[in-house]
Amino acid sequence: MRADEELAKDIFSQYLRQCVGISISTAPGADPPDFDAIIGGQAFPLEITTISEQIAAGGDSRSEVGWMSSIQRWVARVEERALSQGFLSGRYFLRAAPIEDFRSAGPSVQERLFDYLKQTCVDPTAEEVEIWEGKDPHRSWTIRKVGAGADRLLLKFAISGALYEGPAEAKLEVLLQDRMRDKADKMPGIRNVILVLIDNLRAATSESWAVALSRVGEHPFHTIARVGHSSLCQVVASREQSWEGEAVVRQQ
Repeated sequence: MRADEELAKDIFSQYLRQCVGISISTAPGADPPDFDAIIGGQAFPLEITTISEQIAAGGDSRSEVGWMSSIQRWVARVEERALSQGFLSGRYFLRAAPIEDFRSAGPSVQERLFDYLKQTCVDPTAEEVEIWEGKDPHRSWTIRKVGAGADRLLLKFAISGALYEGPAEAKLEVLLQDRMRDKADKMPGIRNVILVLIDNLRAATSESWAVALSRVGEHPFHTIARVGHSSLCQVVASREQSWEGEAVVRQQ
């Protein structure tokens, strides 16, 4: 069982305890489902999965979270090198995005970034410049010195083709349909399934989720819940209407 699935299970469980006032206990399931849950004395299969949009850059395709994690690690290494060599002085905003063949492009991006840091290290601020021009203009990398203080590269992740660039509900509806169909096909004959979706879309709002799920229409699941960042749990739809709602839960 992945750590994020364990965490999603715990957040959903705490939501039911803290916000609905109902008891829940879980044990590993037969895979499927991921867990067997006893909720208020009744048995439920509990299935947990991730919903994310794949974003392509050249021949590489990853989720938004996957791209962010990769770029964050790269920026952290570059920041450490610049600090150790003594030319990172002040706060900088670095706007970054997926790059085609990042392994090959990385050294060039680092060289241009270091040139900017060296040229501006004694300046209080400096104008924004482009250090990488992507094939998509929305995927260019830029850097700007914004002031003194902590010596940091402050990363802003920019992307085109992500969920929030079109009607959120329409794209989310398609993603939900695909994920729900996949899970239903893998669990034929298993009833009263609670489906907990780990939200790696980031930009989709609670309202978007509610609208998108309403557009999906009929489905075989007892409950569909969304677990987001910062311990957010949203029960989007349930046959037990008293479960529906949204809250940030306290982790115990």
